[in-house]
Amino acid sequence: MKTIVITGLDGTGKSTVLQALKAQAPGAARAIVHAPEMDLEPLHKQPDVFRAARLVNQLNHDADRLAFPQLKAVALFAAMLLFEKLLQPVRERQGPAALCERHPLIDTSVYAQFYANKLSPDAVSARNTEPLERGNEAEWAYLLSLLPQDWAAPQNEGPVRVFMRFIYDRFHLQQRHQLSGLIGLFKLPLPDKVFFLQAPAKVLFARLQQRGVLEAHESLAALSMLEKAYQQHLQAFEAAAPGRLEIIDATSQTAMAALLPKLAAFL
Repeated sequence: MKTIVITGLDGTGKSTVLQALKAQAPGAARAIVHAPEMDLEPLHKQPDVFRAARLVNQLNHDADRLAFPQLKAVALFAAMLLFEKLLQPVRERQGPAALCERHPLIDTSVYAQFYANKLSPDAVSARNTEPLERGNEAEWAYLLSLLPQDWAAPQNEGPVRVFMRFIYDRFHLQQRHQLSGLIGLFKLPLPDKVFFLQAPAKVLFARLQQRGVLEAHESLAALSMLEKAYQQHLQAFEAAAPGRLEIIDATSQTAMAALLPKLAAFL
């Protein structure tokens, strides 16, 4: 099974393209893997994954509602840890390809560069995180089991703060953004194809303002920083996997329309 990735900054049209593909190509919906907002329906055969994904989706919404960037970082990273499990339903159907909205090896390092320095152990008190953990002990235990077993997790800390500390240690203190390390962390091979939807940060910021409430990483300054981080990370990906990266002009209706048949060809 090939792994095809559609990614880019918020506002580039990833979800719009995939919705259009579902409308045009029969069976496309069964091949599409969404993250970090995960589709729960295909996960019923994996009860632990289903419950953990449901919790992560809720954390994602809670983070936006509460304007809680540290929780947003935890939700984004937890979704990436679940990603390998999200591919399982596509494998079971023996489909030729999974079409993925974002991918751990492409997007994690980029967003960690924005969030990781905000996750120091003193950034959030346990009093603020405990209500998010109460009643979801089994789901948190499953998510914690996905962290590397050789990492010494802090004792007597709740799972939200454990996740914060892991992201802070790995991506801020240790600066471990290399593809080789991400492959080991997420236990995934490099994608077979990456379509990166590209548009200037100013254009995307204007689009996102029309949606209403902005997420923590959707300010103009954050988008500009993420734009540069993507450029650096995609250069490393292109060096590791020549010919697998294709840049799509997300400001061009013609280029975006031409992307649909390219994606459909993988189904």
